[in-house]
Amino acid sequence: MRLRVFSGALLALCGSASGMRAQKVVAETVKPGVVHGIVYDSIADRPLRGVVVQVVAMPPARDAYNATTDSSGAFRITNMKPGTYAAGFFAPVLDSLGIEAALMPVAVTPGGDARVSLGTPSIIRVIATVCGPPRPGDDGTGLVLGHVRDAESGEPVAGGTVVVIWNEFYIDKTGFHRNRRQQPVKTDERGWYAICRLTADSTYSARAERGHDATGFIEVTVPARGIATLDFAVSADTAPTPASADSTLDPAAAKALHRGVARITGTVTTRDGRPVAGAQVAVEGAAPTATTSETGAFSLAGLPSGTQSLEVRAINFSPKHVRVSLSRNEPKRVAVVMESHIARLDRVTVYGKTTSKSRDIDAFLQRTRSGAGHYLTREQLDSRPSYSMCDLLRTVGGINVQSTGGFGCSVTARGTGFQSCSPATFLDGTRLMEGGGDLDSWIRPQQVAGLEVYSSASSVPAQFTSTSGNCGAIVVWTRR
Repeated sequence: MRLRVFSGALLALCGSASGMRAQKVVAETVKPGVVHGIVYDSIADRPLRGVVVQVVAMPPARDAYNATTDSSGAFRITNMKPGTYAAGFFAPVLDSLGIEAALMPVAVTPGGDARVSLGTPSIIRVIATVCGPPRPGDDGTGLVLGHVRDAESGEPVAGGTVVVIWNEFYIDKTGFHRNRRQQPVKTDERGWYAICRLTADSTYSARAERGHDATGFIEVTVPARGIATLDFAVSADTAPTPASADSTLDPAAAKALHRGVARITGTVTTRDGRPVAGAQVAVEGAAPTATTSETGAFSLAGLPSGTQSLEVRAINFSPKHVRVSLSRNEPKRVAVVMESHIARLDRVTVYGKTTSKSRDIDAFLQRTRSGAGHYLTREQLDSRPSYSMCDLLRTVGGINVQSTGGFGCSVTARGTGFQSCSPATFLDGTRLMEGGGDLDSWIRPQQVAGLEVYSSASSVPAQFTSTSGNCGAIVVWTRR
């Protein structure tokens, strides 16, 4: 009995082995195919390196092949079974866009060599998909999009708000005006957001908010091609610190400051690697500031976590803004490279009449001899270099300049009845409606030829009295 069973098992085994040999012969007669191609970023106009390409059998089956693109965006998959497949890829740029790339059909023939091209959709298609078709009266076709996540856990922030802010300047009979505009949007369940119909080739300020938590304002430039990606990390320790009873700041300024437990260290150098000593470093909207050492090193503590804007200012260099993601768990280290100062103005159209700058400067020099106000001539300005207009105003008597975090400031003077008020501010004889704290939006200290400050309404010269109100005045004259 045992022999008979054993004999049956042996026959079955032999039959199975015979079948395996037959399958092997068939398999050897079907040559595998090859799939190769390139993955291209149509938005950035460059190949996508380091992304995962996946080729899956159709209809969906277990047969799937993966490859990673090289530095030229190319990939190659060998030893593929003949059949019909669908090819796609995974890349962070697709996550930022909030869309999925279309799958491309691929036919693999025995011993064949199939080529497939993959890539992100075109800019026009992305904007149309995200924003819809253009509408009459749209200001532009620019788009800012990205994700908002928790700074500590990395989880998406659903129902948060991202807002972009920009300024529009105009002039009328009363002076220079700034109209601040903003456009907010909500994040979806993925923490994804998109802000449409912005003007391309323009710079905006943006921040993310989650209830009372908020990031710093980050500069984002929408390129001429129309799409910019910007991700945010929001932390619970970014809420403003209430003003203490003994605070030296006015309540509005103190309320605006943010504090936390994050820390950042780093260096400030020139493009050729030389350290920049004496540079001023601050996180915008936060209280702490630092000055770089002889080696260009700096350290800042007590900062809010999340996405923040680090600002660095140094004499003879253009101000530098660096986006940083701060965490309470570990310090952040950055290397800031400064660019030489280049006097450059954004494009703007101004209609007006010409005046004699030399006549204005002569009148300013005459007023410096009257003693009615506080004055800084061009020679005095050259001897006391400043990083910002707020710093420059601190060197002049008659007004009170207080920090509002980073390099911002509020400017007050003593008004009628000894009440604090905001002095009227004039730039080359035309009034700035936003006041002295907004001078950095218009001019840099290196462009100032003369500065006059009048601490009370009674001391303001006649040509500025009618529009200065019951407070003093700040008058700034620019160089030719």
